[in-house]
Amino acid sequence: RMQSNEVQQLHREKEALAVALASKSAELENVKVGYLAAVERREQRLQQLVQEAVAHNSELEKEYDKLNAQAKQLTATVQKVVEERKALEVQLASQEKAAMAASGQRRRTSHRGGGAEDRDGSRTESNGLGAGASNLLC
Repeated sequence: RMQSNEVQQLHREKEALAVALASKSAELENVKVGYLAAVERREQRLQQLVQEAVAHNSELEKEYDKLNAQAKQLTATVQKVVEERKALEVQLASQEKAAMAASGQRRRTSHRGGGAEDRDGSRTESNGLGAGASNLLC
């Protein structure tokens, strides 16, 4: 009879362990399902963030290309303006030189005969325009 009580006790413990094992297995399965769902949500969120970052990067690249094109255009414009300024400075210097030469020529020109008297006292005939004025006509 003792063995039969012990056997019955072992059967009850076995059944209790089977129920506990089934309960723990279900609990683990629930934890696993919950963990996998959290991992999937995180993966989807990361994919969404990557897609948003790629789209934003694409927008930034377009904006960069646009700004770069504007910068090139501005650089070309500045270079053109600098070249024009240099040309105007050269032209102005030439005109100033011609004006100074003409002014000096007028001071040396005698009012009689339309000729100029050089410092050594000799006379030079003039066309009436002055030395620098003929350069301006070219």
